Amino acid sequence: MNGKSVIETLTGDNSLLDTEMQSLSVERMTDEQVRVSIVFYSFRNASRFSRVQLVFDRVEEFEFNHSSSYYFYTVSSFKFLQLESGEYYLSLDPDESDIENRSDSDNDFVVGKELRLIEL
Repeated sequence: MNGKSVIETLTGDNSLLDTEMQSLSVERMTDEQVRVSIVFYSFRNASRFSRVQLVFDRVEEFEFNHSSSYYFYTVSSFKFLQLESGEYYLSLDPDESDIENRSDSDNDFVVGKELRLIEL
């Protein structure tokens, strides 16, 4: 599954809300291209998924922070958008005052030109 259909699929019963992140990997594909892959598991009982991998290719920007003072990593809120530029945007620590748009106050995010969902 690719692109906008990924965002549409991961809503309602299939939402990332309350899932857990199993892994986050960053891979250099070429000198100019980076891939970010995130594996989520522990979906709600009504979800059709048990574990998925989101793959962002041609990544323009990413920022994730971790501290041993915090549990890694339950998704308690998120923002998943296709930006006006056509890029795909996921924040796992969003500014909740504006959930419909990218915000400079968002944290733990990735922006990529291509998006895939792989069911594991």
